[in-house]
Amino acid sequence: MKSRSEIKNGDMLIWSGDKFSSKSNFYLNLIRTFTRSEYAHTATAWYVEGRLMVVEATQPVVRLNPVRDHDEFFHIPMNVGWTGESEEFLVDVLGCPYGFMDALRAYLGKTV
Repeated sequence: MKSRSEIKNGDMLIWSGDKFSSKSNFYLNLIRTFTRSEYAHTATAWYVEGRLMVVEATQPVVRLNPVRDHDEFFHIPMNVGWTGESEEFLVDVLGCPYGFMDALRAYLGKTV
């Protein structure tokens, strides 16, 4: 894991969910098994008023959470051109419904 100071808006943060200590980690491990991947959850990094936050699709909605609420993660620099439109898009998706079928459609490359 890199220093948080190296994380930029739009970078991807990923988790593997190694523990079965909660319902959430149970689902993460189920996803890892199904997808045959080391990782099970991704989020977009976004600094809001100087705080490192993540925009993530978790049941039942897309939400904004402080990164400190999460276990250790891996950082993937995306080198995106962050603009006001990027922020508007993220604000627009916050609160949108998200569930198992949405995750399955995304895995299958289907759009709504």
